[in-house]
Amino acid sequence: MKKTLMKVAIGVLIAAGSIAFSLFLFQTNTVENVFGSNFFPALERKSYDALIRARGERPHTSNVVIVKIDENTLKELDYPVPRDKFGSLLYIISASGAKAIGVDYFFPTVKQDSISQFQNGLFLRFAGLSNNVFHAVGPFVPSEDFGELKAKDVDKEAYTILHPFSVPQRGARINFPRATYIDERPFDSLGMLASGVGHVLLNPDSVDGIIRKMPFFVEYAGDYYPAFGAALAFHALNVDLKDVTITPGEDGAGVRAPYLRQVAKDSTIVDSLEIPVTQHGEIQIDYAGQNNIYKEISFYDVLDAFTRGDTQILGMFKDAIVIIGPTARSIADIGATPISEKSPNCYVHANVYDQIMTSHYIGHASFGSQFFLLIVLSLAVTMASMLLKLRWSFPIGILLLGGYLWFAYSAFANTGTMYSLTQPLFAIFFSYPGAMSYISVTEGKQKAQITGMFQKYVDASVVEQL
Repeated sequence: MKKTLMKVAIGVLIAAGSIAFSLFLFQTNTVENVFGSNFFPALERKSYDALIRARGERPHTSNVVIVKIDENTLKELDYPVPRDKFGSLLYIISASGAKAIGVDYFFPTVKQDSISQFQNGLFLRFAGLSNNVFHAVGPFVPSEDFGELKAKDVDKEAYTILHPFSVPQRGARINFPRATYIDERPFDSLGMLASGVGHVLLNPDSVDGIIRKMPFFVEYAGDYYPAFGAALAFHALNVDLKDVTITPGEDGAGVRAPYLRQVAKDSTIVDSLEIPVTQHGEIQIDYAGQNNIYKEISFYDVLDAFTRGDTQILGMFKDAIVIIGPTARSIADIGATPISEKSPNCYVHANVYDQIMTSHYIGHASFGSQFFLLIVLSLAVTMASMLLKLRWSFPIGILLLGGYLWFAYSAFANTGTMYSLTQPLFAIFFSYPGAMSYISVTEGKQKAQITGMFQKYVDASVVEQL
């Protein structure tokens, strides 16, 4: 009995040490400060990638269409795409019944020659005939100063054009990225024809460059500008930007807005949109699946279908949210995502739109619940190793490990709640060898004592049995 209690006590110490060491690696910045690498937190973020891939395709919207500025478009129309062709595209998509058009593309200052001016004039004429066109803004020049921007720091022309498309700042300040200057935006004549704007600032991971989050808002001159996909979702839900509120919480903030939800053909109710964001003002992107889950068509093929009067192809735009973006390798903004090493960023914006429309958000289990599971797993593995024979303790450890991985996967797949994967694995990894090392050392001492006591008086084969 005394021996068993001793093993239990030692097992508790081994489990506590394993838990403390795993918390030290994953919950503190010591390793990064000493070695200049945040390897362990980065490893934890990889578990998000694994869960996204393991889950596969989730329920998603069916009305997203990606119009690709692809290699074939550049071959047929040249680069940059002539503005009159771009204007024609907007008009064709709008006339085909699109609910909104998001242009993830920047238009540089037009040249002063007569041809460029003529094309730009046609572009603006067609843009004026197109409904619900949203333009990208950004990237931004970040602000290091957390005070209010002074009047002299604000680009007044940009502010005049963009301010109507912003969310007013109310209450406590949230840690959204702040900008002193907007590097790219629709030029004035185009901005005046727009129905809205959305920022395209992405935050690739500093270690592996994978896009897992993006700022939900960017603050400029005291206003908040929504992410590109969020701006399209707000429009699709008939959300008034002036009604959007941001409420700080314990683990981040909540973006809330009332909207009208249709429950029958002639009946609507007021519902509330609630979007969780992190402490740093980011939305974690719940990728719906591979990029090809959304309808796709080449920019040039849309123009060609219109020329040929192909109503079947143009019918794909009916009631659709259309995102126009570059996908050609030579001009595209291409980044890495959990589902693709090289993905055009317009698909990231489509996923943000999608998860808002389907209310698929990724949350993280509370520290208390994860800490409790960490204790249970470490103690269970350690006690099994200390009190049971190897032929039992090893399978029990494998079952506990497999059971926890299944639990974490099920929680993510069914509720979007993420439980830590690598931290418990490391705790188990430290607990099991620690316990087995203790057993090996103590049993080795016992064997040595038995051998020393009997080898002078008993036959060697008997000593071996003892």
